[in-house]
Amino acid sequence: MTRKRTAPTYLKRTENGKAYAYCYLFGAQKRLGSYGTKDSFRRFEQCLAAFEQDNEELADYGHEPEREITVGELGLRYYEHMEDRLHRKTLCKDRVVASRTGMRHLTSKALGFAGINANKFGPKALKQIQAHLVNSSNPKTKKLFARTYVNQNINEIRRAFKWAVSEELVTVNVFERLKTVNGLKSGEGRETEPRQPAEPELVEQTIAHLEQEGHSGIAGALRFMRWTGCRPDEACRLTLRSLEGLNSPDPVARLREHKSRKKTGQDRVIPLGSKALTVVKDAMRQPELERRLFLSRAGRPLVPNGIYQAVQRTCQRYGLKRWTPYQLRTSTRKQQQHFSRPRRPRRRRGTRCHGCKQPAQHRLVAK
Repeated sequence: MTRKRTAPTYLKRTENGKAYAYCYLFGAQKRLGSYGTKDSFRRFEQCLAAFEQDNEELADYGHEPEREITVGELGLRYYEHMEDRLHRKTLCKDRVVASRTGMRHLTSKALGFAGINANKFGPKALKQIQAHLVNSSNPKTKKLFARTYVNQNINEIRRAFKWAVSEELVTVNVFERLKTVNGLKSGEGRETEPRQPAEPELVEQTIAHLEQEGHSGIAGALRFMRWTGCRPDEACRLTLRSLEGLNSPDPVARLREHKSRKKTGQDRVIPLGSKALTVVKDAMRQPELERRLFLSRAGRPLVPNGIYQAVQRTCQRYGLKRWTPYQLRTSTRKQQQHFSRPRRPRRRRGTRCHGCKQPAQHRLVAK
């Protein structure tokens, strides 16, 4: 089966307020310079000429011969595969964003692995990417990448080669060798700070500003997460069909697809208290069973990253302290632990202490 070859296209990317032009040629990204300039168009025409010349050479064979795939082309095909799954609604948007980030690190110009043969990519190359990420920092926060972030990207690179093995693009030995690279353990990278509960006053101020701007769906999702302690992804997946027993004393929301489904094999049951039930009833406007309960201002289903970005923009715009939606889950867990913590029984006066043969009051008198 011959592969479909796509011609390079003139693309635009904005970095630090400046627009740059780029294109993809044989799976590798080519920087063309400033967007819209004559030099960028001249470099783009050179890429088109190289692509057409390669097509003419392949036409002499009558078909496209099987040639070895490069790491850059493998990363591009894997990302296109993830985007296709997103369009078929078999994958969430956050997974596609994670795959794009992992493929950018794989094909980074600083390391130069994009042009090598994918079958020659081995454990040493993966360890080099791992070490580069450990010593690199986030351009926005100026902090070193966290250990968990490094492990996520290394695992994403492994998944890309696993998919390439299933598509017979590389040999199975490549993936087996990459499995020998261990992830970073505790102490081998920057550890993230423990997640702190969100301040209730700060949460209410942010929700009020979101409602003023017309983001009632995001505000409702934040309130639902606050009163139930569910994950952002679970709040985004809620539909009318997942709600059970709204008129009963114990209403719940039941989700069949959730984060720990593979581990538990059971549905995720979220109890709905009086405040959470009020939020749910306010969001129940249309009688469609499959409709998502919380929608964006444009009427589209919410995604966890969209809620996160909305909270960050609102805090920055109104000068509020930054917080994340996942802190609401921590706040609810801390509150539940406080009220469900068993109290130690108070010792009566005159009772015997552990390891003492005399009553406590006599021991105190003896001292």
